[in-house]
Amino acid sequence: MTVETGDVVSVREVEITGRSTIIGTGGGGLMGRAATTGVGSGVGGAVASAAGTVGGAILGEAVEEVATRKRAQEVMVKMSNGDTVAVVQQVGTDGAFAVGEHVQVMHGGGDTVLRRLY
Repeated sequence: MTVETGDVVSVREVEITGRSTIIGTGGGGLMGRAATTGVGSGVGGAVASAAGTVGGAILGEAVEEVATRKRAQEVMVKMSNGDTVAVVQQVGTDGAFAVGEHVQVMHGGGDTVLRRLY
């Protein structure tokens, strides 16, 4: 892991897209099918059940994506060595970054993380 320091020179609010997995799709499909069970009989009932399953799957996937979105920031940091780096990071419990803050930039394992220096 490499640790460097720098100063925040710009901040932009962004959103990290949520995930869509088989859990949302499958769960929504099961709920949609259950909601249409008992609607009609024969071919009409089968069509209603299929429509409920597909509609539920689409809705379940969309609900999961919205529920897993994250508020984030794109933070531009002027490093001590003169380089400038951009880091997209979820806003943590300690709040958003601001222009002028002195930060640590930690690189390692394919990730880059910012941490305030007080």
